[in-house]
Amino acid sequence: MTKLISRPLRWFTESSPLTILIVSTLIAVIEAAGLYFAARQDGVLYMENGVGLFQHPGMASNLIGNALLPFLARLYYSYAFSVESKELYMSNADITADVLRFKKIINLEKPELSILGRTWGFSTLYIMAFIGLVFWASNTSFHVYGMVLEHWGTLAFDTTNHPWSFVANRINNFYTWLIVYPVCIHVFIWATSCINRVLQKASEEKIATYDLLNPDRCGGFCAFEGASVTFVIAIAIGYVQLAMHTGTFQFNTEHLLGGLIATILLLWGNSMFLGRGYAIIKKLKTAALNEQKEKVYAGEALSLDVIKYFNDTYEKGFYIANFAVKVSAILISVGTKLLPSLTKLPGSLI
Repeated sequence: MTKLISRPLRWFTESSPLTILIVSTLIAVIEAAGLYFAARQDGVLYMENGVGLFQHPGMASNLIGNALLPFLARLYYSYAFSVESKELYMSNADITADVLRFKKIINLEKPELSILGRTWGFSTLYIMAFIGLVFWASNTSFHVYGMVLEHWGTLAFDTTNHPWSFVANRINNFYTWLIVYPVCIHVFIWATSCINRVLQKASEEKIATYDLLNPDRCGGFCAFEGASVTFVIAIAIGYVQLAMHTGTFQFNTEHLLGGLIATILLLWGNSMFLGRGYAIIKKLKTAALNEQKEKVYAGEALSLDVIKYFNDTYEKGFYIANFAVKVSAILISVGTKLLPSLTKLPGSLI
């Protein structure tokens, strides 16, 4: 079973991010077409006393997420194992071995957990897929046993009374919850672990340095900054998806819990998961600036020019991008909560 799943994972990690974007977008388009024709067949593109397909913004966000999340996960993987990162570990056998181990874990070619000397072969991918299966089964049971109105407060286009739409959305949810989310979360978890491990080890071994004159204007750590932005974009997509769904239906306990977790991840996810990397890079940057400062005190005028050049050219775009993504996600969420009537009107664009 593991070997069978490992093959598509290897294809995923070995393909370019652009290839993944094209394939995932094509699948999302096929999903959208299937949902449209199913809803049209059932006559539920719009519903007077319920939520039709075109009145459900959560469906649009779901399809967009299915197109973008695999691409973002593959892009994040590229940043984690980028050329810039290789320069940190290519001369250290221990770091090279760690990087290879993380790649094998992501591709399910190596067990992930060792407890009391025993290696366990289960994977975060299987754990996430099991959680996705539980959510999928729970969602399906609400429809099958007629608890839609009680649980969500309104009828939707994909109830069992609309068989084509019911089947189409069960397939859509299965792909989302048992393939897209598990694979992306699995890749993000272990790529993040690799980033933190490489930076930590390289710092301890004095391999990593902060280059104030590096043309990437990030001290040589542009890949890390790119990974950080990619990470927060992926979280923001999940945050908006949840907001779109909760804004459409009756608010309940699972929405409250999901919203709380999503908000925490959106606001502090970078610090929680990449905080160690940020701290290491900040320490290296401070050391590099202090070194130049000491040279200035020693009378080396060129070092003062180096400090001025760094301050003038330091790339702040990544910080702005992180902030902009978070603000945009929150504004979209607030807009969904304040303007729910837009999703109820025939002809609505959202």
